[in-house]
Amino acid sequence: MNTAIKTDDVIFNFFKQICDEKDDQKCVELGNEWIKAMETNLSTMEANLNGADKLKHQDDIKSNRDHLNNLKTKTHQNGENMQPNV
Repeated sequence: MNTAIKTDDVIFNFFKQICDEKDDQKCVELGNEWIKAMETNLSTMEANLNGADKLKHQDDIKSNRDHLNNLKTKTHQNGENMQPNV
């Protein structure tokens, strides 16, 4: 039995606790803001690394950026399927 927890599931469950609805506009907006904050953190960390450390962490930073881009795609897809708030 596979009991591994996917990062996306943890992130989604965190936002779901706050928003209560998977497709709720506030949840999508909160997710987008979180992604922007994480991108800012990555940029700041990258800017603060010196040459050797920058090379050492280059793959991790790229992997994290790719993961955030994947989350942005998922968030955008959820946003397109939402009904307007009335």
